[in-house]
Amino acid sequence: MNCSKSCIYGNGIASEEFQEISQIAGIPEGKLPFRYLGVPIIAKRLAASDCSKLVERVMERIRAIGVRKLSYAGRLVLIKSVLSTLHCYWARIFILPVSILNKVEALCRSFLWQGKEISNGPALIAWDTCCKTKQEGGLGLIDLRRWNTAALGKYIWWIAQKEDHLWVKWIHNIYMKGVNWVDYKPNTGASWSWRKLCGVKDKLKAGYVNDWWLHQGRQYTISAGYSWSGMSNNRVAWTPFVWNSLSLPKHCLIGWIVANGKLLTRDRLMTIPAVNFMHWWLKLRLKNLLRKKIIAAGIQSLIYNIWEMRNRSRVDGLLLRPEKLIEKLLQNLRLRLQVLHSTGKISDNYREWI
Repeated sequence: MNCSKSCIYGNGIASEEFQEISQIAGIPEGKLPFRYLGVPIIAKRLAASDCSKLVERVMERIRAIGVRKLSYAGRLVLIKSVLSTLHCYWARIFILPVSILNKVEALCRSFLWQGKEISNGPALIAWDTCCKTKQEGGLGLIDLRRWNTAALGKYIWWIAQKEDHLWVKWIHNIYMKGVNWVDYKPNTGASWSWRKLCGVKDKLKAGYVNDWWLHQGRQYTISAGYSWSGMSNNRVAWTPFVWNSLSLPKHCLIGWIVANGKLLTRDRLMTIPAVNFMHWWLKLRLKNLLRKKIIAAGIQSLIYNIWEMRNRSRVDGLLLRPEKLIEKLLQNLRLRLQVLHSTGKISDNYREWI
């Protein structure tokens, strides 16, 4: 019997008995902890040292990108598509230590505002604001702690529904024994992981019983649990202006920073007019929504190009002539309209704008 690629692991069993089982099975002994599919398998409470690999991988990805000249919008895309996915994989499996979540959050925050993994300077805008939805004035980034809770909610759902899993059956036979899961409270002698999982249940309990997932045949999903746990009606009025579909992403990000009053300038001579433009647009009454979007895209392009020109003038002393600035603005707007027209998102009635 060739089991060279397999190992047998034991916990809470006498070493002599374990060796005898290993010899009978013909499988060599393995030592805990070990890694499986990139994550640690241990028989005790998950410590921060066990999750150091997650922090290292996030840092490696940032170093691999190695481009500080990316715009804020480019960094935002990389955080959402690359850095956050590393955390999400671990968060589906473990109750991650708070210290690890703080380190990953700090890496993402430094990369967004400074383009590197470590930064001692303050963030331009608070991370809690960045993690709000766009409708609430944020960037739609993942709140790591809330995502970890929502991801573990999948196991809570399995237990509540008595899914056909060996682990769920073991839970019901050892811990539950006919007790109502919604009202269940763990004993003080229960394991740390089980008590933490029950804590997740208590946080999501209202969603289970108040006509969210347990009624009307609804199924629990991580995205639904995440959205529910952060549900808020605190929507901001300037969202349609900032996240305009006709604006370039980098223009939207600068517009978002302006809306939060945090644009990096040594004076307020640019920020105040930009905010005034925004309020004027919000009060603008046009029956044609597309025309209003085109006006918003033009204003955002103007704000971005003036801000960029101002930064370049401080670095290399070069100034862009006003006519060149307007020409660049119109070129950006035409390019965006051409892309949307080619994909059928705007009709031929607006070809004169292209």
